[in-house]
Amino acid sequence: KGDAGQAKYLVVTSQVADGYGDHTLANGTVAVLQDSLGNVFKYGAASGTDSTTQIQAAINANDLVNLMNIDATLSDELDISNALAANYMFDGFQIIFTGVLTGVSSSVYIGLNNTTAANVTTQNCRFDGGNVGVHYRQVAGGLIQNNQIANMVNTDNGVTGYGINTDGSDGITTFKNAILQCDRHAIYIGASDPTGFPPKNQRHIANDIRWSGAASASSHQAAIKIFDAFNIVCIGNTGVGLKKAYWFTSDIDGLYSMGNSWSNMTVRGADDENIPVGKTLKNIQINDKFDNCVTGLQSTSSINGLWEDLIIDGSQFLNMTTGLQPTYISKWSYNRCKFENLTNGIFTAPSVTAPPMG
Repeated sequence: KGDAGQAKYLVVTSQVADGYGDHTLANGTVAVLQDSLGNVFKYGAASGTDSTTQIQAAINANDLVNLMNIDATLSDELDISNALAANYMFDGFQIIFTGVLTGVSSSVYIGLNNTTAANVTTQNCRFDGGNVGVHYRQVAGGLIQNNQIANMVNTDNGVTGYGINTDGSDGITTFKNAILQCDRHAIYIGASDPTGFPPKNQRHIANDIRWSGAASASSHQAAIKIFDAFNIVCIGNTGVGLKKAYWFTSDIDGLYSMGNSWSNMTVRGADDENIPVGKTLKNIQINDKFDNCVTGLQSTSSINGLWEDLIIDGSQFLNMTTGLQPTYISKWSYNRCKFENLTNGIFTAPSVTAPPMG
């Protein structure tokens, strides 16, 4: 047993035992853990020690209701592949990666990997190092809040270097996470390859996203990447020092972006780079502050009519080369915006007629 891990067992005839909750005795019988009530200490977890295997055993046994306030550094990722593990709460632990990243997509290191369980909460935790901090994939409901996620490394473009990955999930909320030094994307909101589950009905609120030092080697690093997504809300987030604030790369229907502050982006504030022909970005409203971002919002994919129903309302574009570069944007408007200290002015070479400012 570990700290506060006194436990009751029922001795039964021979059966499979995991060695953490259930134990094989010397005479071949098995002591089966009783009434654990989700107490990982009864699986041998102990404060101040590496309790990775003990906690994973509790998850695998579907016997983890809450993982809370354990002063332990976990040396490996936790994997939730049990669909019955709904409503778990992970609170106040840390996973520090100290191994070697292989750079192979089949060996991606993920701090907390939830691929099946609905309504899981991950809060007040620390994830440092590896490829991805927290991954909720194709799950319904869930909360990721007040975590510190840092130093995620991109070793395979498309699957690594993410702070939080919510691909293919419905109803996820991220709130007040500090996401630092993730060299691909801090928050990744995309369809799950190759199955194509679209992310939808997600809220990303008051997250603090930062990058410092030498530029990331990833060519398209973004605070938030969105593609093949529906009904996404981003409110009150802060992003500093990355290459882009937003990167849109495929169909989006419904993005409400309000009160976010993006500064010191080295490529541009938001763009649609590399979108395939036949895709559309529609029902998008942006009310954000872009400061020192080279260009505020730029359309770079050579697809006329790509954007539909874009509303830029109450946004600020400050201290940059160009405020808006709407080359391939149609059906759009901008209202109540502030443009200040722009080297080339509000617009650069639009191929469509810019609408009057309201």
